[in-house]
Amino acid sequence: MRKGNTGFTLIELIVVISIIALSMTIAVPGFQNMLARNRVATQVNDFILATNLARSEALRRGSVVSILAEDGSDTANEFGPGFCVYVGLAVSGTDTCADTGDVVLRNFPALVGGATLDSFEDDESIAFNGLGGVVDETIKNIDLCYPGQDGRRIYISLIGRSRSHRPDDADSAKQPIC
Repeated sequence: MRKGNTGFTLIELIVVISIIALSMTIAVPGFQNMLARNRVATQVNDFILATNLARSEALRRGSVVSILAEDGSDTANEFGPGFCVYVGLAVSGTDTCADTGDVVLRNFPALVGGATLDSFEDDESIAFNGLGGVVDETIKNIDLCYPGQDGRRIYISLIGRSRSHRPDDADSAKQPIC
């Protein structure tokens, strides 16, 4: 009796490797795009988390709580190098998260992947009063831009509520400029 061959032939192995290579060339760009979209969503959610934390702490304490840019000198990316939520009112151009004498509630790291967080009003801080509203009584628009992706606009109303908007938003004033 003759024993049958076990294993793969060279042709079968080449076909399987070709199928795997073709699958990877289709899947990898889509996966990278998905990762970039998720990174944008995470970074937007982090800033909205910071605004909600600052607003709720201001309400709870009955005093001013601010979001302060770590390095607000870049007027096209004020909050990109990182930001913090702390108790007190920021003094523009002088305060940083590290040297505030007030209580820092939470630090947020710098954005990654070339993303920028740009305040239209070139604000280095956003302060919420004891009623949860924006201290300087102006609407805040902050655009998160990420290379190769649709940006998001974070809109903070006068009463302190924050919301994220996409480029296809019906209200053109709330569409990000990225």
